[in-house]
Amino acid sequence: MAKFRRRTSGLVIGHLERVSGAVFDTYSREITELVGNRHGIYALYRNHRLYYVGLARNLRGRVKHHLKDRHKGKWNYFSMYLVRSKRNLKDLESLAIRIAYPKGNKTRGKFGGAPDLRKMLQKRMKGSAIAEINELMGRSAEMPAEDNSRRSAAMNAWRTRRSREGNQEPVLKGLLTQKSLRMRYKGKTYRAWIYASGRIRLRTGEMFDSPSMAAQAIRKKHSNGWYWWQYKNSRGEWVRLQDLRST
Repeated sequence: MAKFRRRTSGLVIGHLERVSGAVFDTYSREITELVGNRHGIYALYRNHRLYYVGLARNLRGRVKHHLKDRHKGKWNYFSMYLVRSKRNLKDLESLAIRIAYPKGNKTRGKFGGAPDLRKMLQKRMKGSAIAEINELMGRSAEMPAEDNSRRSAAMNAWRTRRSREGNQEPVLKGLLTQKSLRMRYKGKTYRAWIYASGRIRLRTGEMFDSPSMAAQAIRKKHSNGWYWWQYKNSRGEWVRLQDLRST
């Protein structure tokens, strides 16, 4: 088995890409000396199109086997990626399959209990959309009751203010104890300050009654400020303003 001169601390310790399957007949000894029984991920190609992705704890033997099994005649090039640890082989295989969806793979990869974030994203999107619609329509967001909670009391006060006909008080008045906000947009961090009145001041000196208007001044288009602006919570973590009224 070959010893690699160039050492790496990364996950992949060596790779062999787009090599003809004929190498197993013509240069069997050389590939054995180079790869040996190392483990990793391999890919089979039909000309330039990916056909199959798999994992193996004996890469050389596994790829050679595919010259005779159900994949015989369906591929003519292969790639190998030697991996340092066996621990993440299955996840790596699943990742490659789910990204490329090769024709030769009958089943799609699984991630061993990792949650699908689609439902979580949908819930957040729905919350943001409802918050934005409520703000545009002058209605308060529906909030769950949280007994003996300072946050609940603050939000109840906010709902009362916003529901009063003709009341134009800044929406953040009395809602936050800390006085600074931040917003990240296109690689830049923008800062803003909240006055006791609830009004928001940007570094430019512009003043706004709502976080959405303050965000719109930066992004130059309609914006949901409850999503874009962040504040520090009681643990000192920067979180989105929408967390103040999320369900």
